[in-house]
Amino acid sequence: MDRDKFYQALYVCSTLAIIVGALPILSSYSFTSYLYAFGVLAYALYSLYFNKIAESSLVLNRVSRMNRLGVVFLILSLISKGGYWDNYIQNAWVFALLLAAFFIIYANILALQNKNK
Repeated sequence: MDRDKFYQALYVCSTLAIIVGALPILSSYSFTSYLYAFGVLAYALYSLYFNKIAESSLVLNRVSRMNRLGVVFLILSLISKGGYWDNYIQNAWVFALLLAAFFIIYANILALQNKNK
């Protein structure tokens, strides 16, 4: 398997792991926390790979910054999923996950628009 296909598969697997790990119906099971952690860390690895290809154009540079910001919010949601910040904000990990999803979706839309040009 060449390198690009590996990172495409990593992107798909990490996204699915984040979605399944964040499902509120399954959150009472212990394996979903590990699945969510795997998804976040795998997406962070994919984002590091994407940063290396993004140096070629201004739009891809912007997409790379949005992905990095999304990864920061994903890591914050992973940390807060353990309930560390529930004294301040109840279910703070959901808020951080929504912010991460916003930035990641925005970055993917920009990448698709740049690819179609």
